[in-house]
Amino acid sequence: MPLINFKLKPPEEIPPFGLESNTSLHWFGLTDGDCWLTLRDKTLYEYSDAKMQQWSRRPTRYSDDYIVQLLEDLTELFPILAESVPVPLYDIAKTYSSLNGLKEKIRAWVDTWPEEESADTEANDQLDDLLTGWIHARTLYSRHLKGGPHLSFFRHEDKIALVWKADQVDGNQIPYWTAGNGQLEMDYTDFIDQVEDFGNRFFPAMADQVALALERDWGTIALDKIKLVQEQQERKADFDRQLALLKKSSSASTDWNPIIGAVQNLLQS
Repeated sequence: MPLINFKLKPPEEIPPFGLESNTSLHWFGLTDGDCWLTLRDKTLYEYSDAKMQQWSRRPTRYSDDYIVQLLEDLTELFPILAESVPVPLYDIAKTYSSLNGLKEKIRAWVDTWPEEESADTEANDQLDDLLTGWIHARTLYSRHLKGGPHLSFFRHEDKIALVWKADQVDGNQIPYWTAGNGQLEMDYTDFIDQVEDFGNRFFPAMADQVALALERDWGTIALDKIKLVQEQQERKADFDRQLALLKKSSSASTDWNPIIGAVQNLLQS
């Protein structure tokens, strides 16, 4: 089963952008469809049974949005993901329970800060950045989704851990997702293969989508067909460039010692 899965909507079923009297469609819009991640026995971006009952007319149980949103968010992380996280941090980050334990420690420490700015404010901000910056930089927060799950990626040498938080609930305490919280460790080369496999399926599917869009008469919906073809080529080329960053040695040179020291001191306090 592929790691990244999707199903595109037929172009004629995709609602255009804009007001009724001034609508348009473009490559981004044509990526509208379902998207979900298969994490062994868990499925990320799959809505819970309770949510499906609440949304009785919802046609799909997966996240239905513009799939390119996930693509853009993920590829933006590639230069960072390629950098190996040192063992003391990887051992904490590779499971949900230990990573969440660190986050709870950080939250408890932040709660001790004075409400008003003080002489310690700048030092606290700098320490907070050391404690959290390396985690935030490797996390997809899915902010475009209501109750969006969080998915973090931590590489160490030939392994990469995918750690997710998908226990979000709505105002009525109804869970959004089926995946809950968890983690998955896999070979880094397998992760690269999965990302490449996604590209090898997604861009041909988008080429078919573009071809259908070119054949269709869109009436009053504005669609720049020349630009559509150009963007298909540009998006594929950009993905290939970003993928290459995962395949080569990282050029990042993070000074990990202050981060390790800050984390260890907090956990021992």
